[in-house]
Amino acid sequence: MGAAITATFLSDSFVVHASESLENDFFRLSQKITGRMTLDPVISGRLLHALQSIFLDYDTKIRDLISYIDKHDTPGDILRIAQEHGQADTVHNLIAAWYMGTVTQRMNAPMVAYYDALMYRPTQDALPVPTYCFAEPGWWTQDPPPLGVSVQSPKAVTPPAPPPVAVETKPAPAAPLKPHRPLYHKGH
Repeated sequence: MGAAITATFLSDSFVVHASESLENDFFRLSQKITGRMTLDPVISGRLLHALQSIFLDYDTKIRDLISYIDKHDTPGDILRIAQEHGQADTVHNLIAAWYMGTVTQRMNAPMVAYYDALMYRPTQDALPVPTYCFAEPGWWTQDPPPLGVSVQSPKAVTPPAPPPVAVETKPAPAAPLKPHRPLYHKGH
């Protein structure tokens, strides 16, 4: 019985170790394929779990892809190698997940990251992440602030011009009112 408990414990620790190894490999692959070394490892683990739940055998595809690439490969090299081995969809799904913060473009797709999605990084110095409406309707049609200016709140809205001053008009002169007198008919 002790051997069975030990075997169960060791098999569970092997699964955890294998899972951690896959998460580390996925994280390093994500850094290489996106070209960004500042990725969040927590989001990486969540994206991996979401990708595994949507795409069949995703962990096997990631392990295969990692075995093909070299530590000096660039994102372009990785995509070329993936295409040669029929793994282009795996790479595209990985990149799309990091940039959109979700795993796929279908209804009820698991949302992993919104504010930290990579699609907002190129404009983060000029535009805040659109998590709510910043001003009046159509505010997005206004000119953005100059580049390099950190935006903590929306651009100040200039008050509308005051309404034009009304031209005073005088009423037309009215004819004097005379009291109305009933007309008497002879028959009454």
